[in-house]
Amino acid sequence: DLQLTFDMADELDLINEIPSALNNISTLVLALPYFKKHAGINDDTIMSASYFLAGAIDDVAQAVRDYADKKISEQKEEEKKC
Repeated sequence: DLQLTFDMADELDLINEIPSALNNISTLVLALPYFKKHAGINDDTIMSASYFLAGAIDDVAQAVRDYADKKISEQKEEEKKC
């Protein structure tokens, strides 16, 4: 099971990595029908690619969720110190 990972230490990493990853996934999703029609890729390959891309989207969502959870936790720790 392949999983994409993102190392996001700050907002700049979030801005740099996530839109690029989503743009690349979007390009691949748009290309699938073309490959099926013009390159003769069979349904099993299309299904495998779709499954991979869905997993990639889930991995991006999880990375954003993890980053948000980390920031919320850090913010709560700061509030406790005050």
